[in-house]
Amino acid sequence: MACVLASAAAADDGWTLRQLRCLEVKAAGDLPAPIIDGTITDLEWARVDPTAAEGEFGTGLEFRLLSKDDALYVAAEVRAEKPDIRTDARSRDDEAALEDDGVELVLDGGPSLTRGLRVIVTSGNKVWDEQLLDGGPTSVPGYDAKVTSATAPTTSGWAAELRIPWSELGLAGVKGEMLGFNIASRVRGERQVALVDAEKPTDLCGLAVAGVDERLARNGELRLAFKELSCDGGKGTLYVDAHNSLNETEQFLVRYSAVTPKADPQGGQLRMLIEDHETAHLGLGPVPLGDTGCVLFTISPYTTNNTRAPRSLGFTAVLAVPEPRPAEPRA
Repeated sequence: MACVLASAAAADDGWTLRQLRCLEVKAAGDLPAPIIDGTITDLEWARVDPTAAEGEFGTGLEFRLLSKDDALYVAAEVRAEKPDIRTDARSRDDEAALEDDGVELVLDGGPSLTRGLRVIVTSGNKVWDEQLLDGGPTSVPGYDAKVTSATAPTTSGWAAELRIPWSELGLAGVKGEMLGFNIASRVRGERQVALVDAEKPTDLCGLAVAGVDERLARNGELRLAFKELSCDGGKGTLYVDAHNSLNETEQFLVRYSAVTPKADPQGGQLRMLIEDHETAHLGLGPVPLGDTGCVLFTISPYTTNNTRAPRSLGFTAVLAVPEPRPAEPRA
């Protein structure tokens, strides 16, 4: 498996690297799709390990992701110190939903870093959604995505289930597709616990990255250390140290994709032979940067040689963000 260590220091040209949270959207396979009733008791959900986000004073959020046929399924359980399920919203896109207890999703197919979807489901199962444009600051309320949802009380709070067609996110739900993802619980309209804390809740740069039926990077054969994003002539190259932790020489394949808000996704692959316990120095790119605020790299390493098919070591994601330039002194 692959372990990723991202440098917290900025590169010489003013870019900071940050490893993003990565998730797997489990494929349901031959099992039927979950029944959307808010109870999260279907056998399909039992096969998916929950991911937890903890808050203060006993608050918490636990969720599961599943892909079946043409839709993304999300199951969320909200835990509160004093569960107080309230709902004032009366209809779809009633703005009162913004003041209710709820579960909030921010989704970005691709990820595109440009266009996304924000969905809030209240504890009373009212849906409020909007389309996010220009990376998140601009939105189109009342978008009315084809979301199916249900909620139900639990012993420690309440639960929600959602079904969102992949087509709403510009995806097909096939293995290897990626999705920008964030989830948060809301109490009286205020975010309480979020998977990714963001200064702007609708910002599409810096979301977790979920891979459809893709393994996650873990400790093992190949260790990646991200060093810097170097820029030249409007293009950037991500420099990486790849350390072979095996007791034998191994051939590795590293596939990568890079996306910015204002350029089409770019990608490629590198194949290298690394001796046991040795480190290779890689340059992923160059990729066009343009006038952009961030660059998202997704990296998928494999072991491969002449005697077996490539074996995935999991995927990971790294965000490069330019540091603010210091203000020029006044004359």
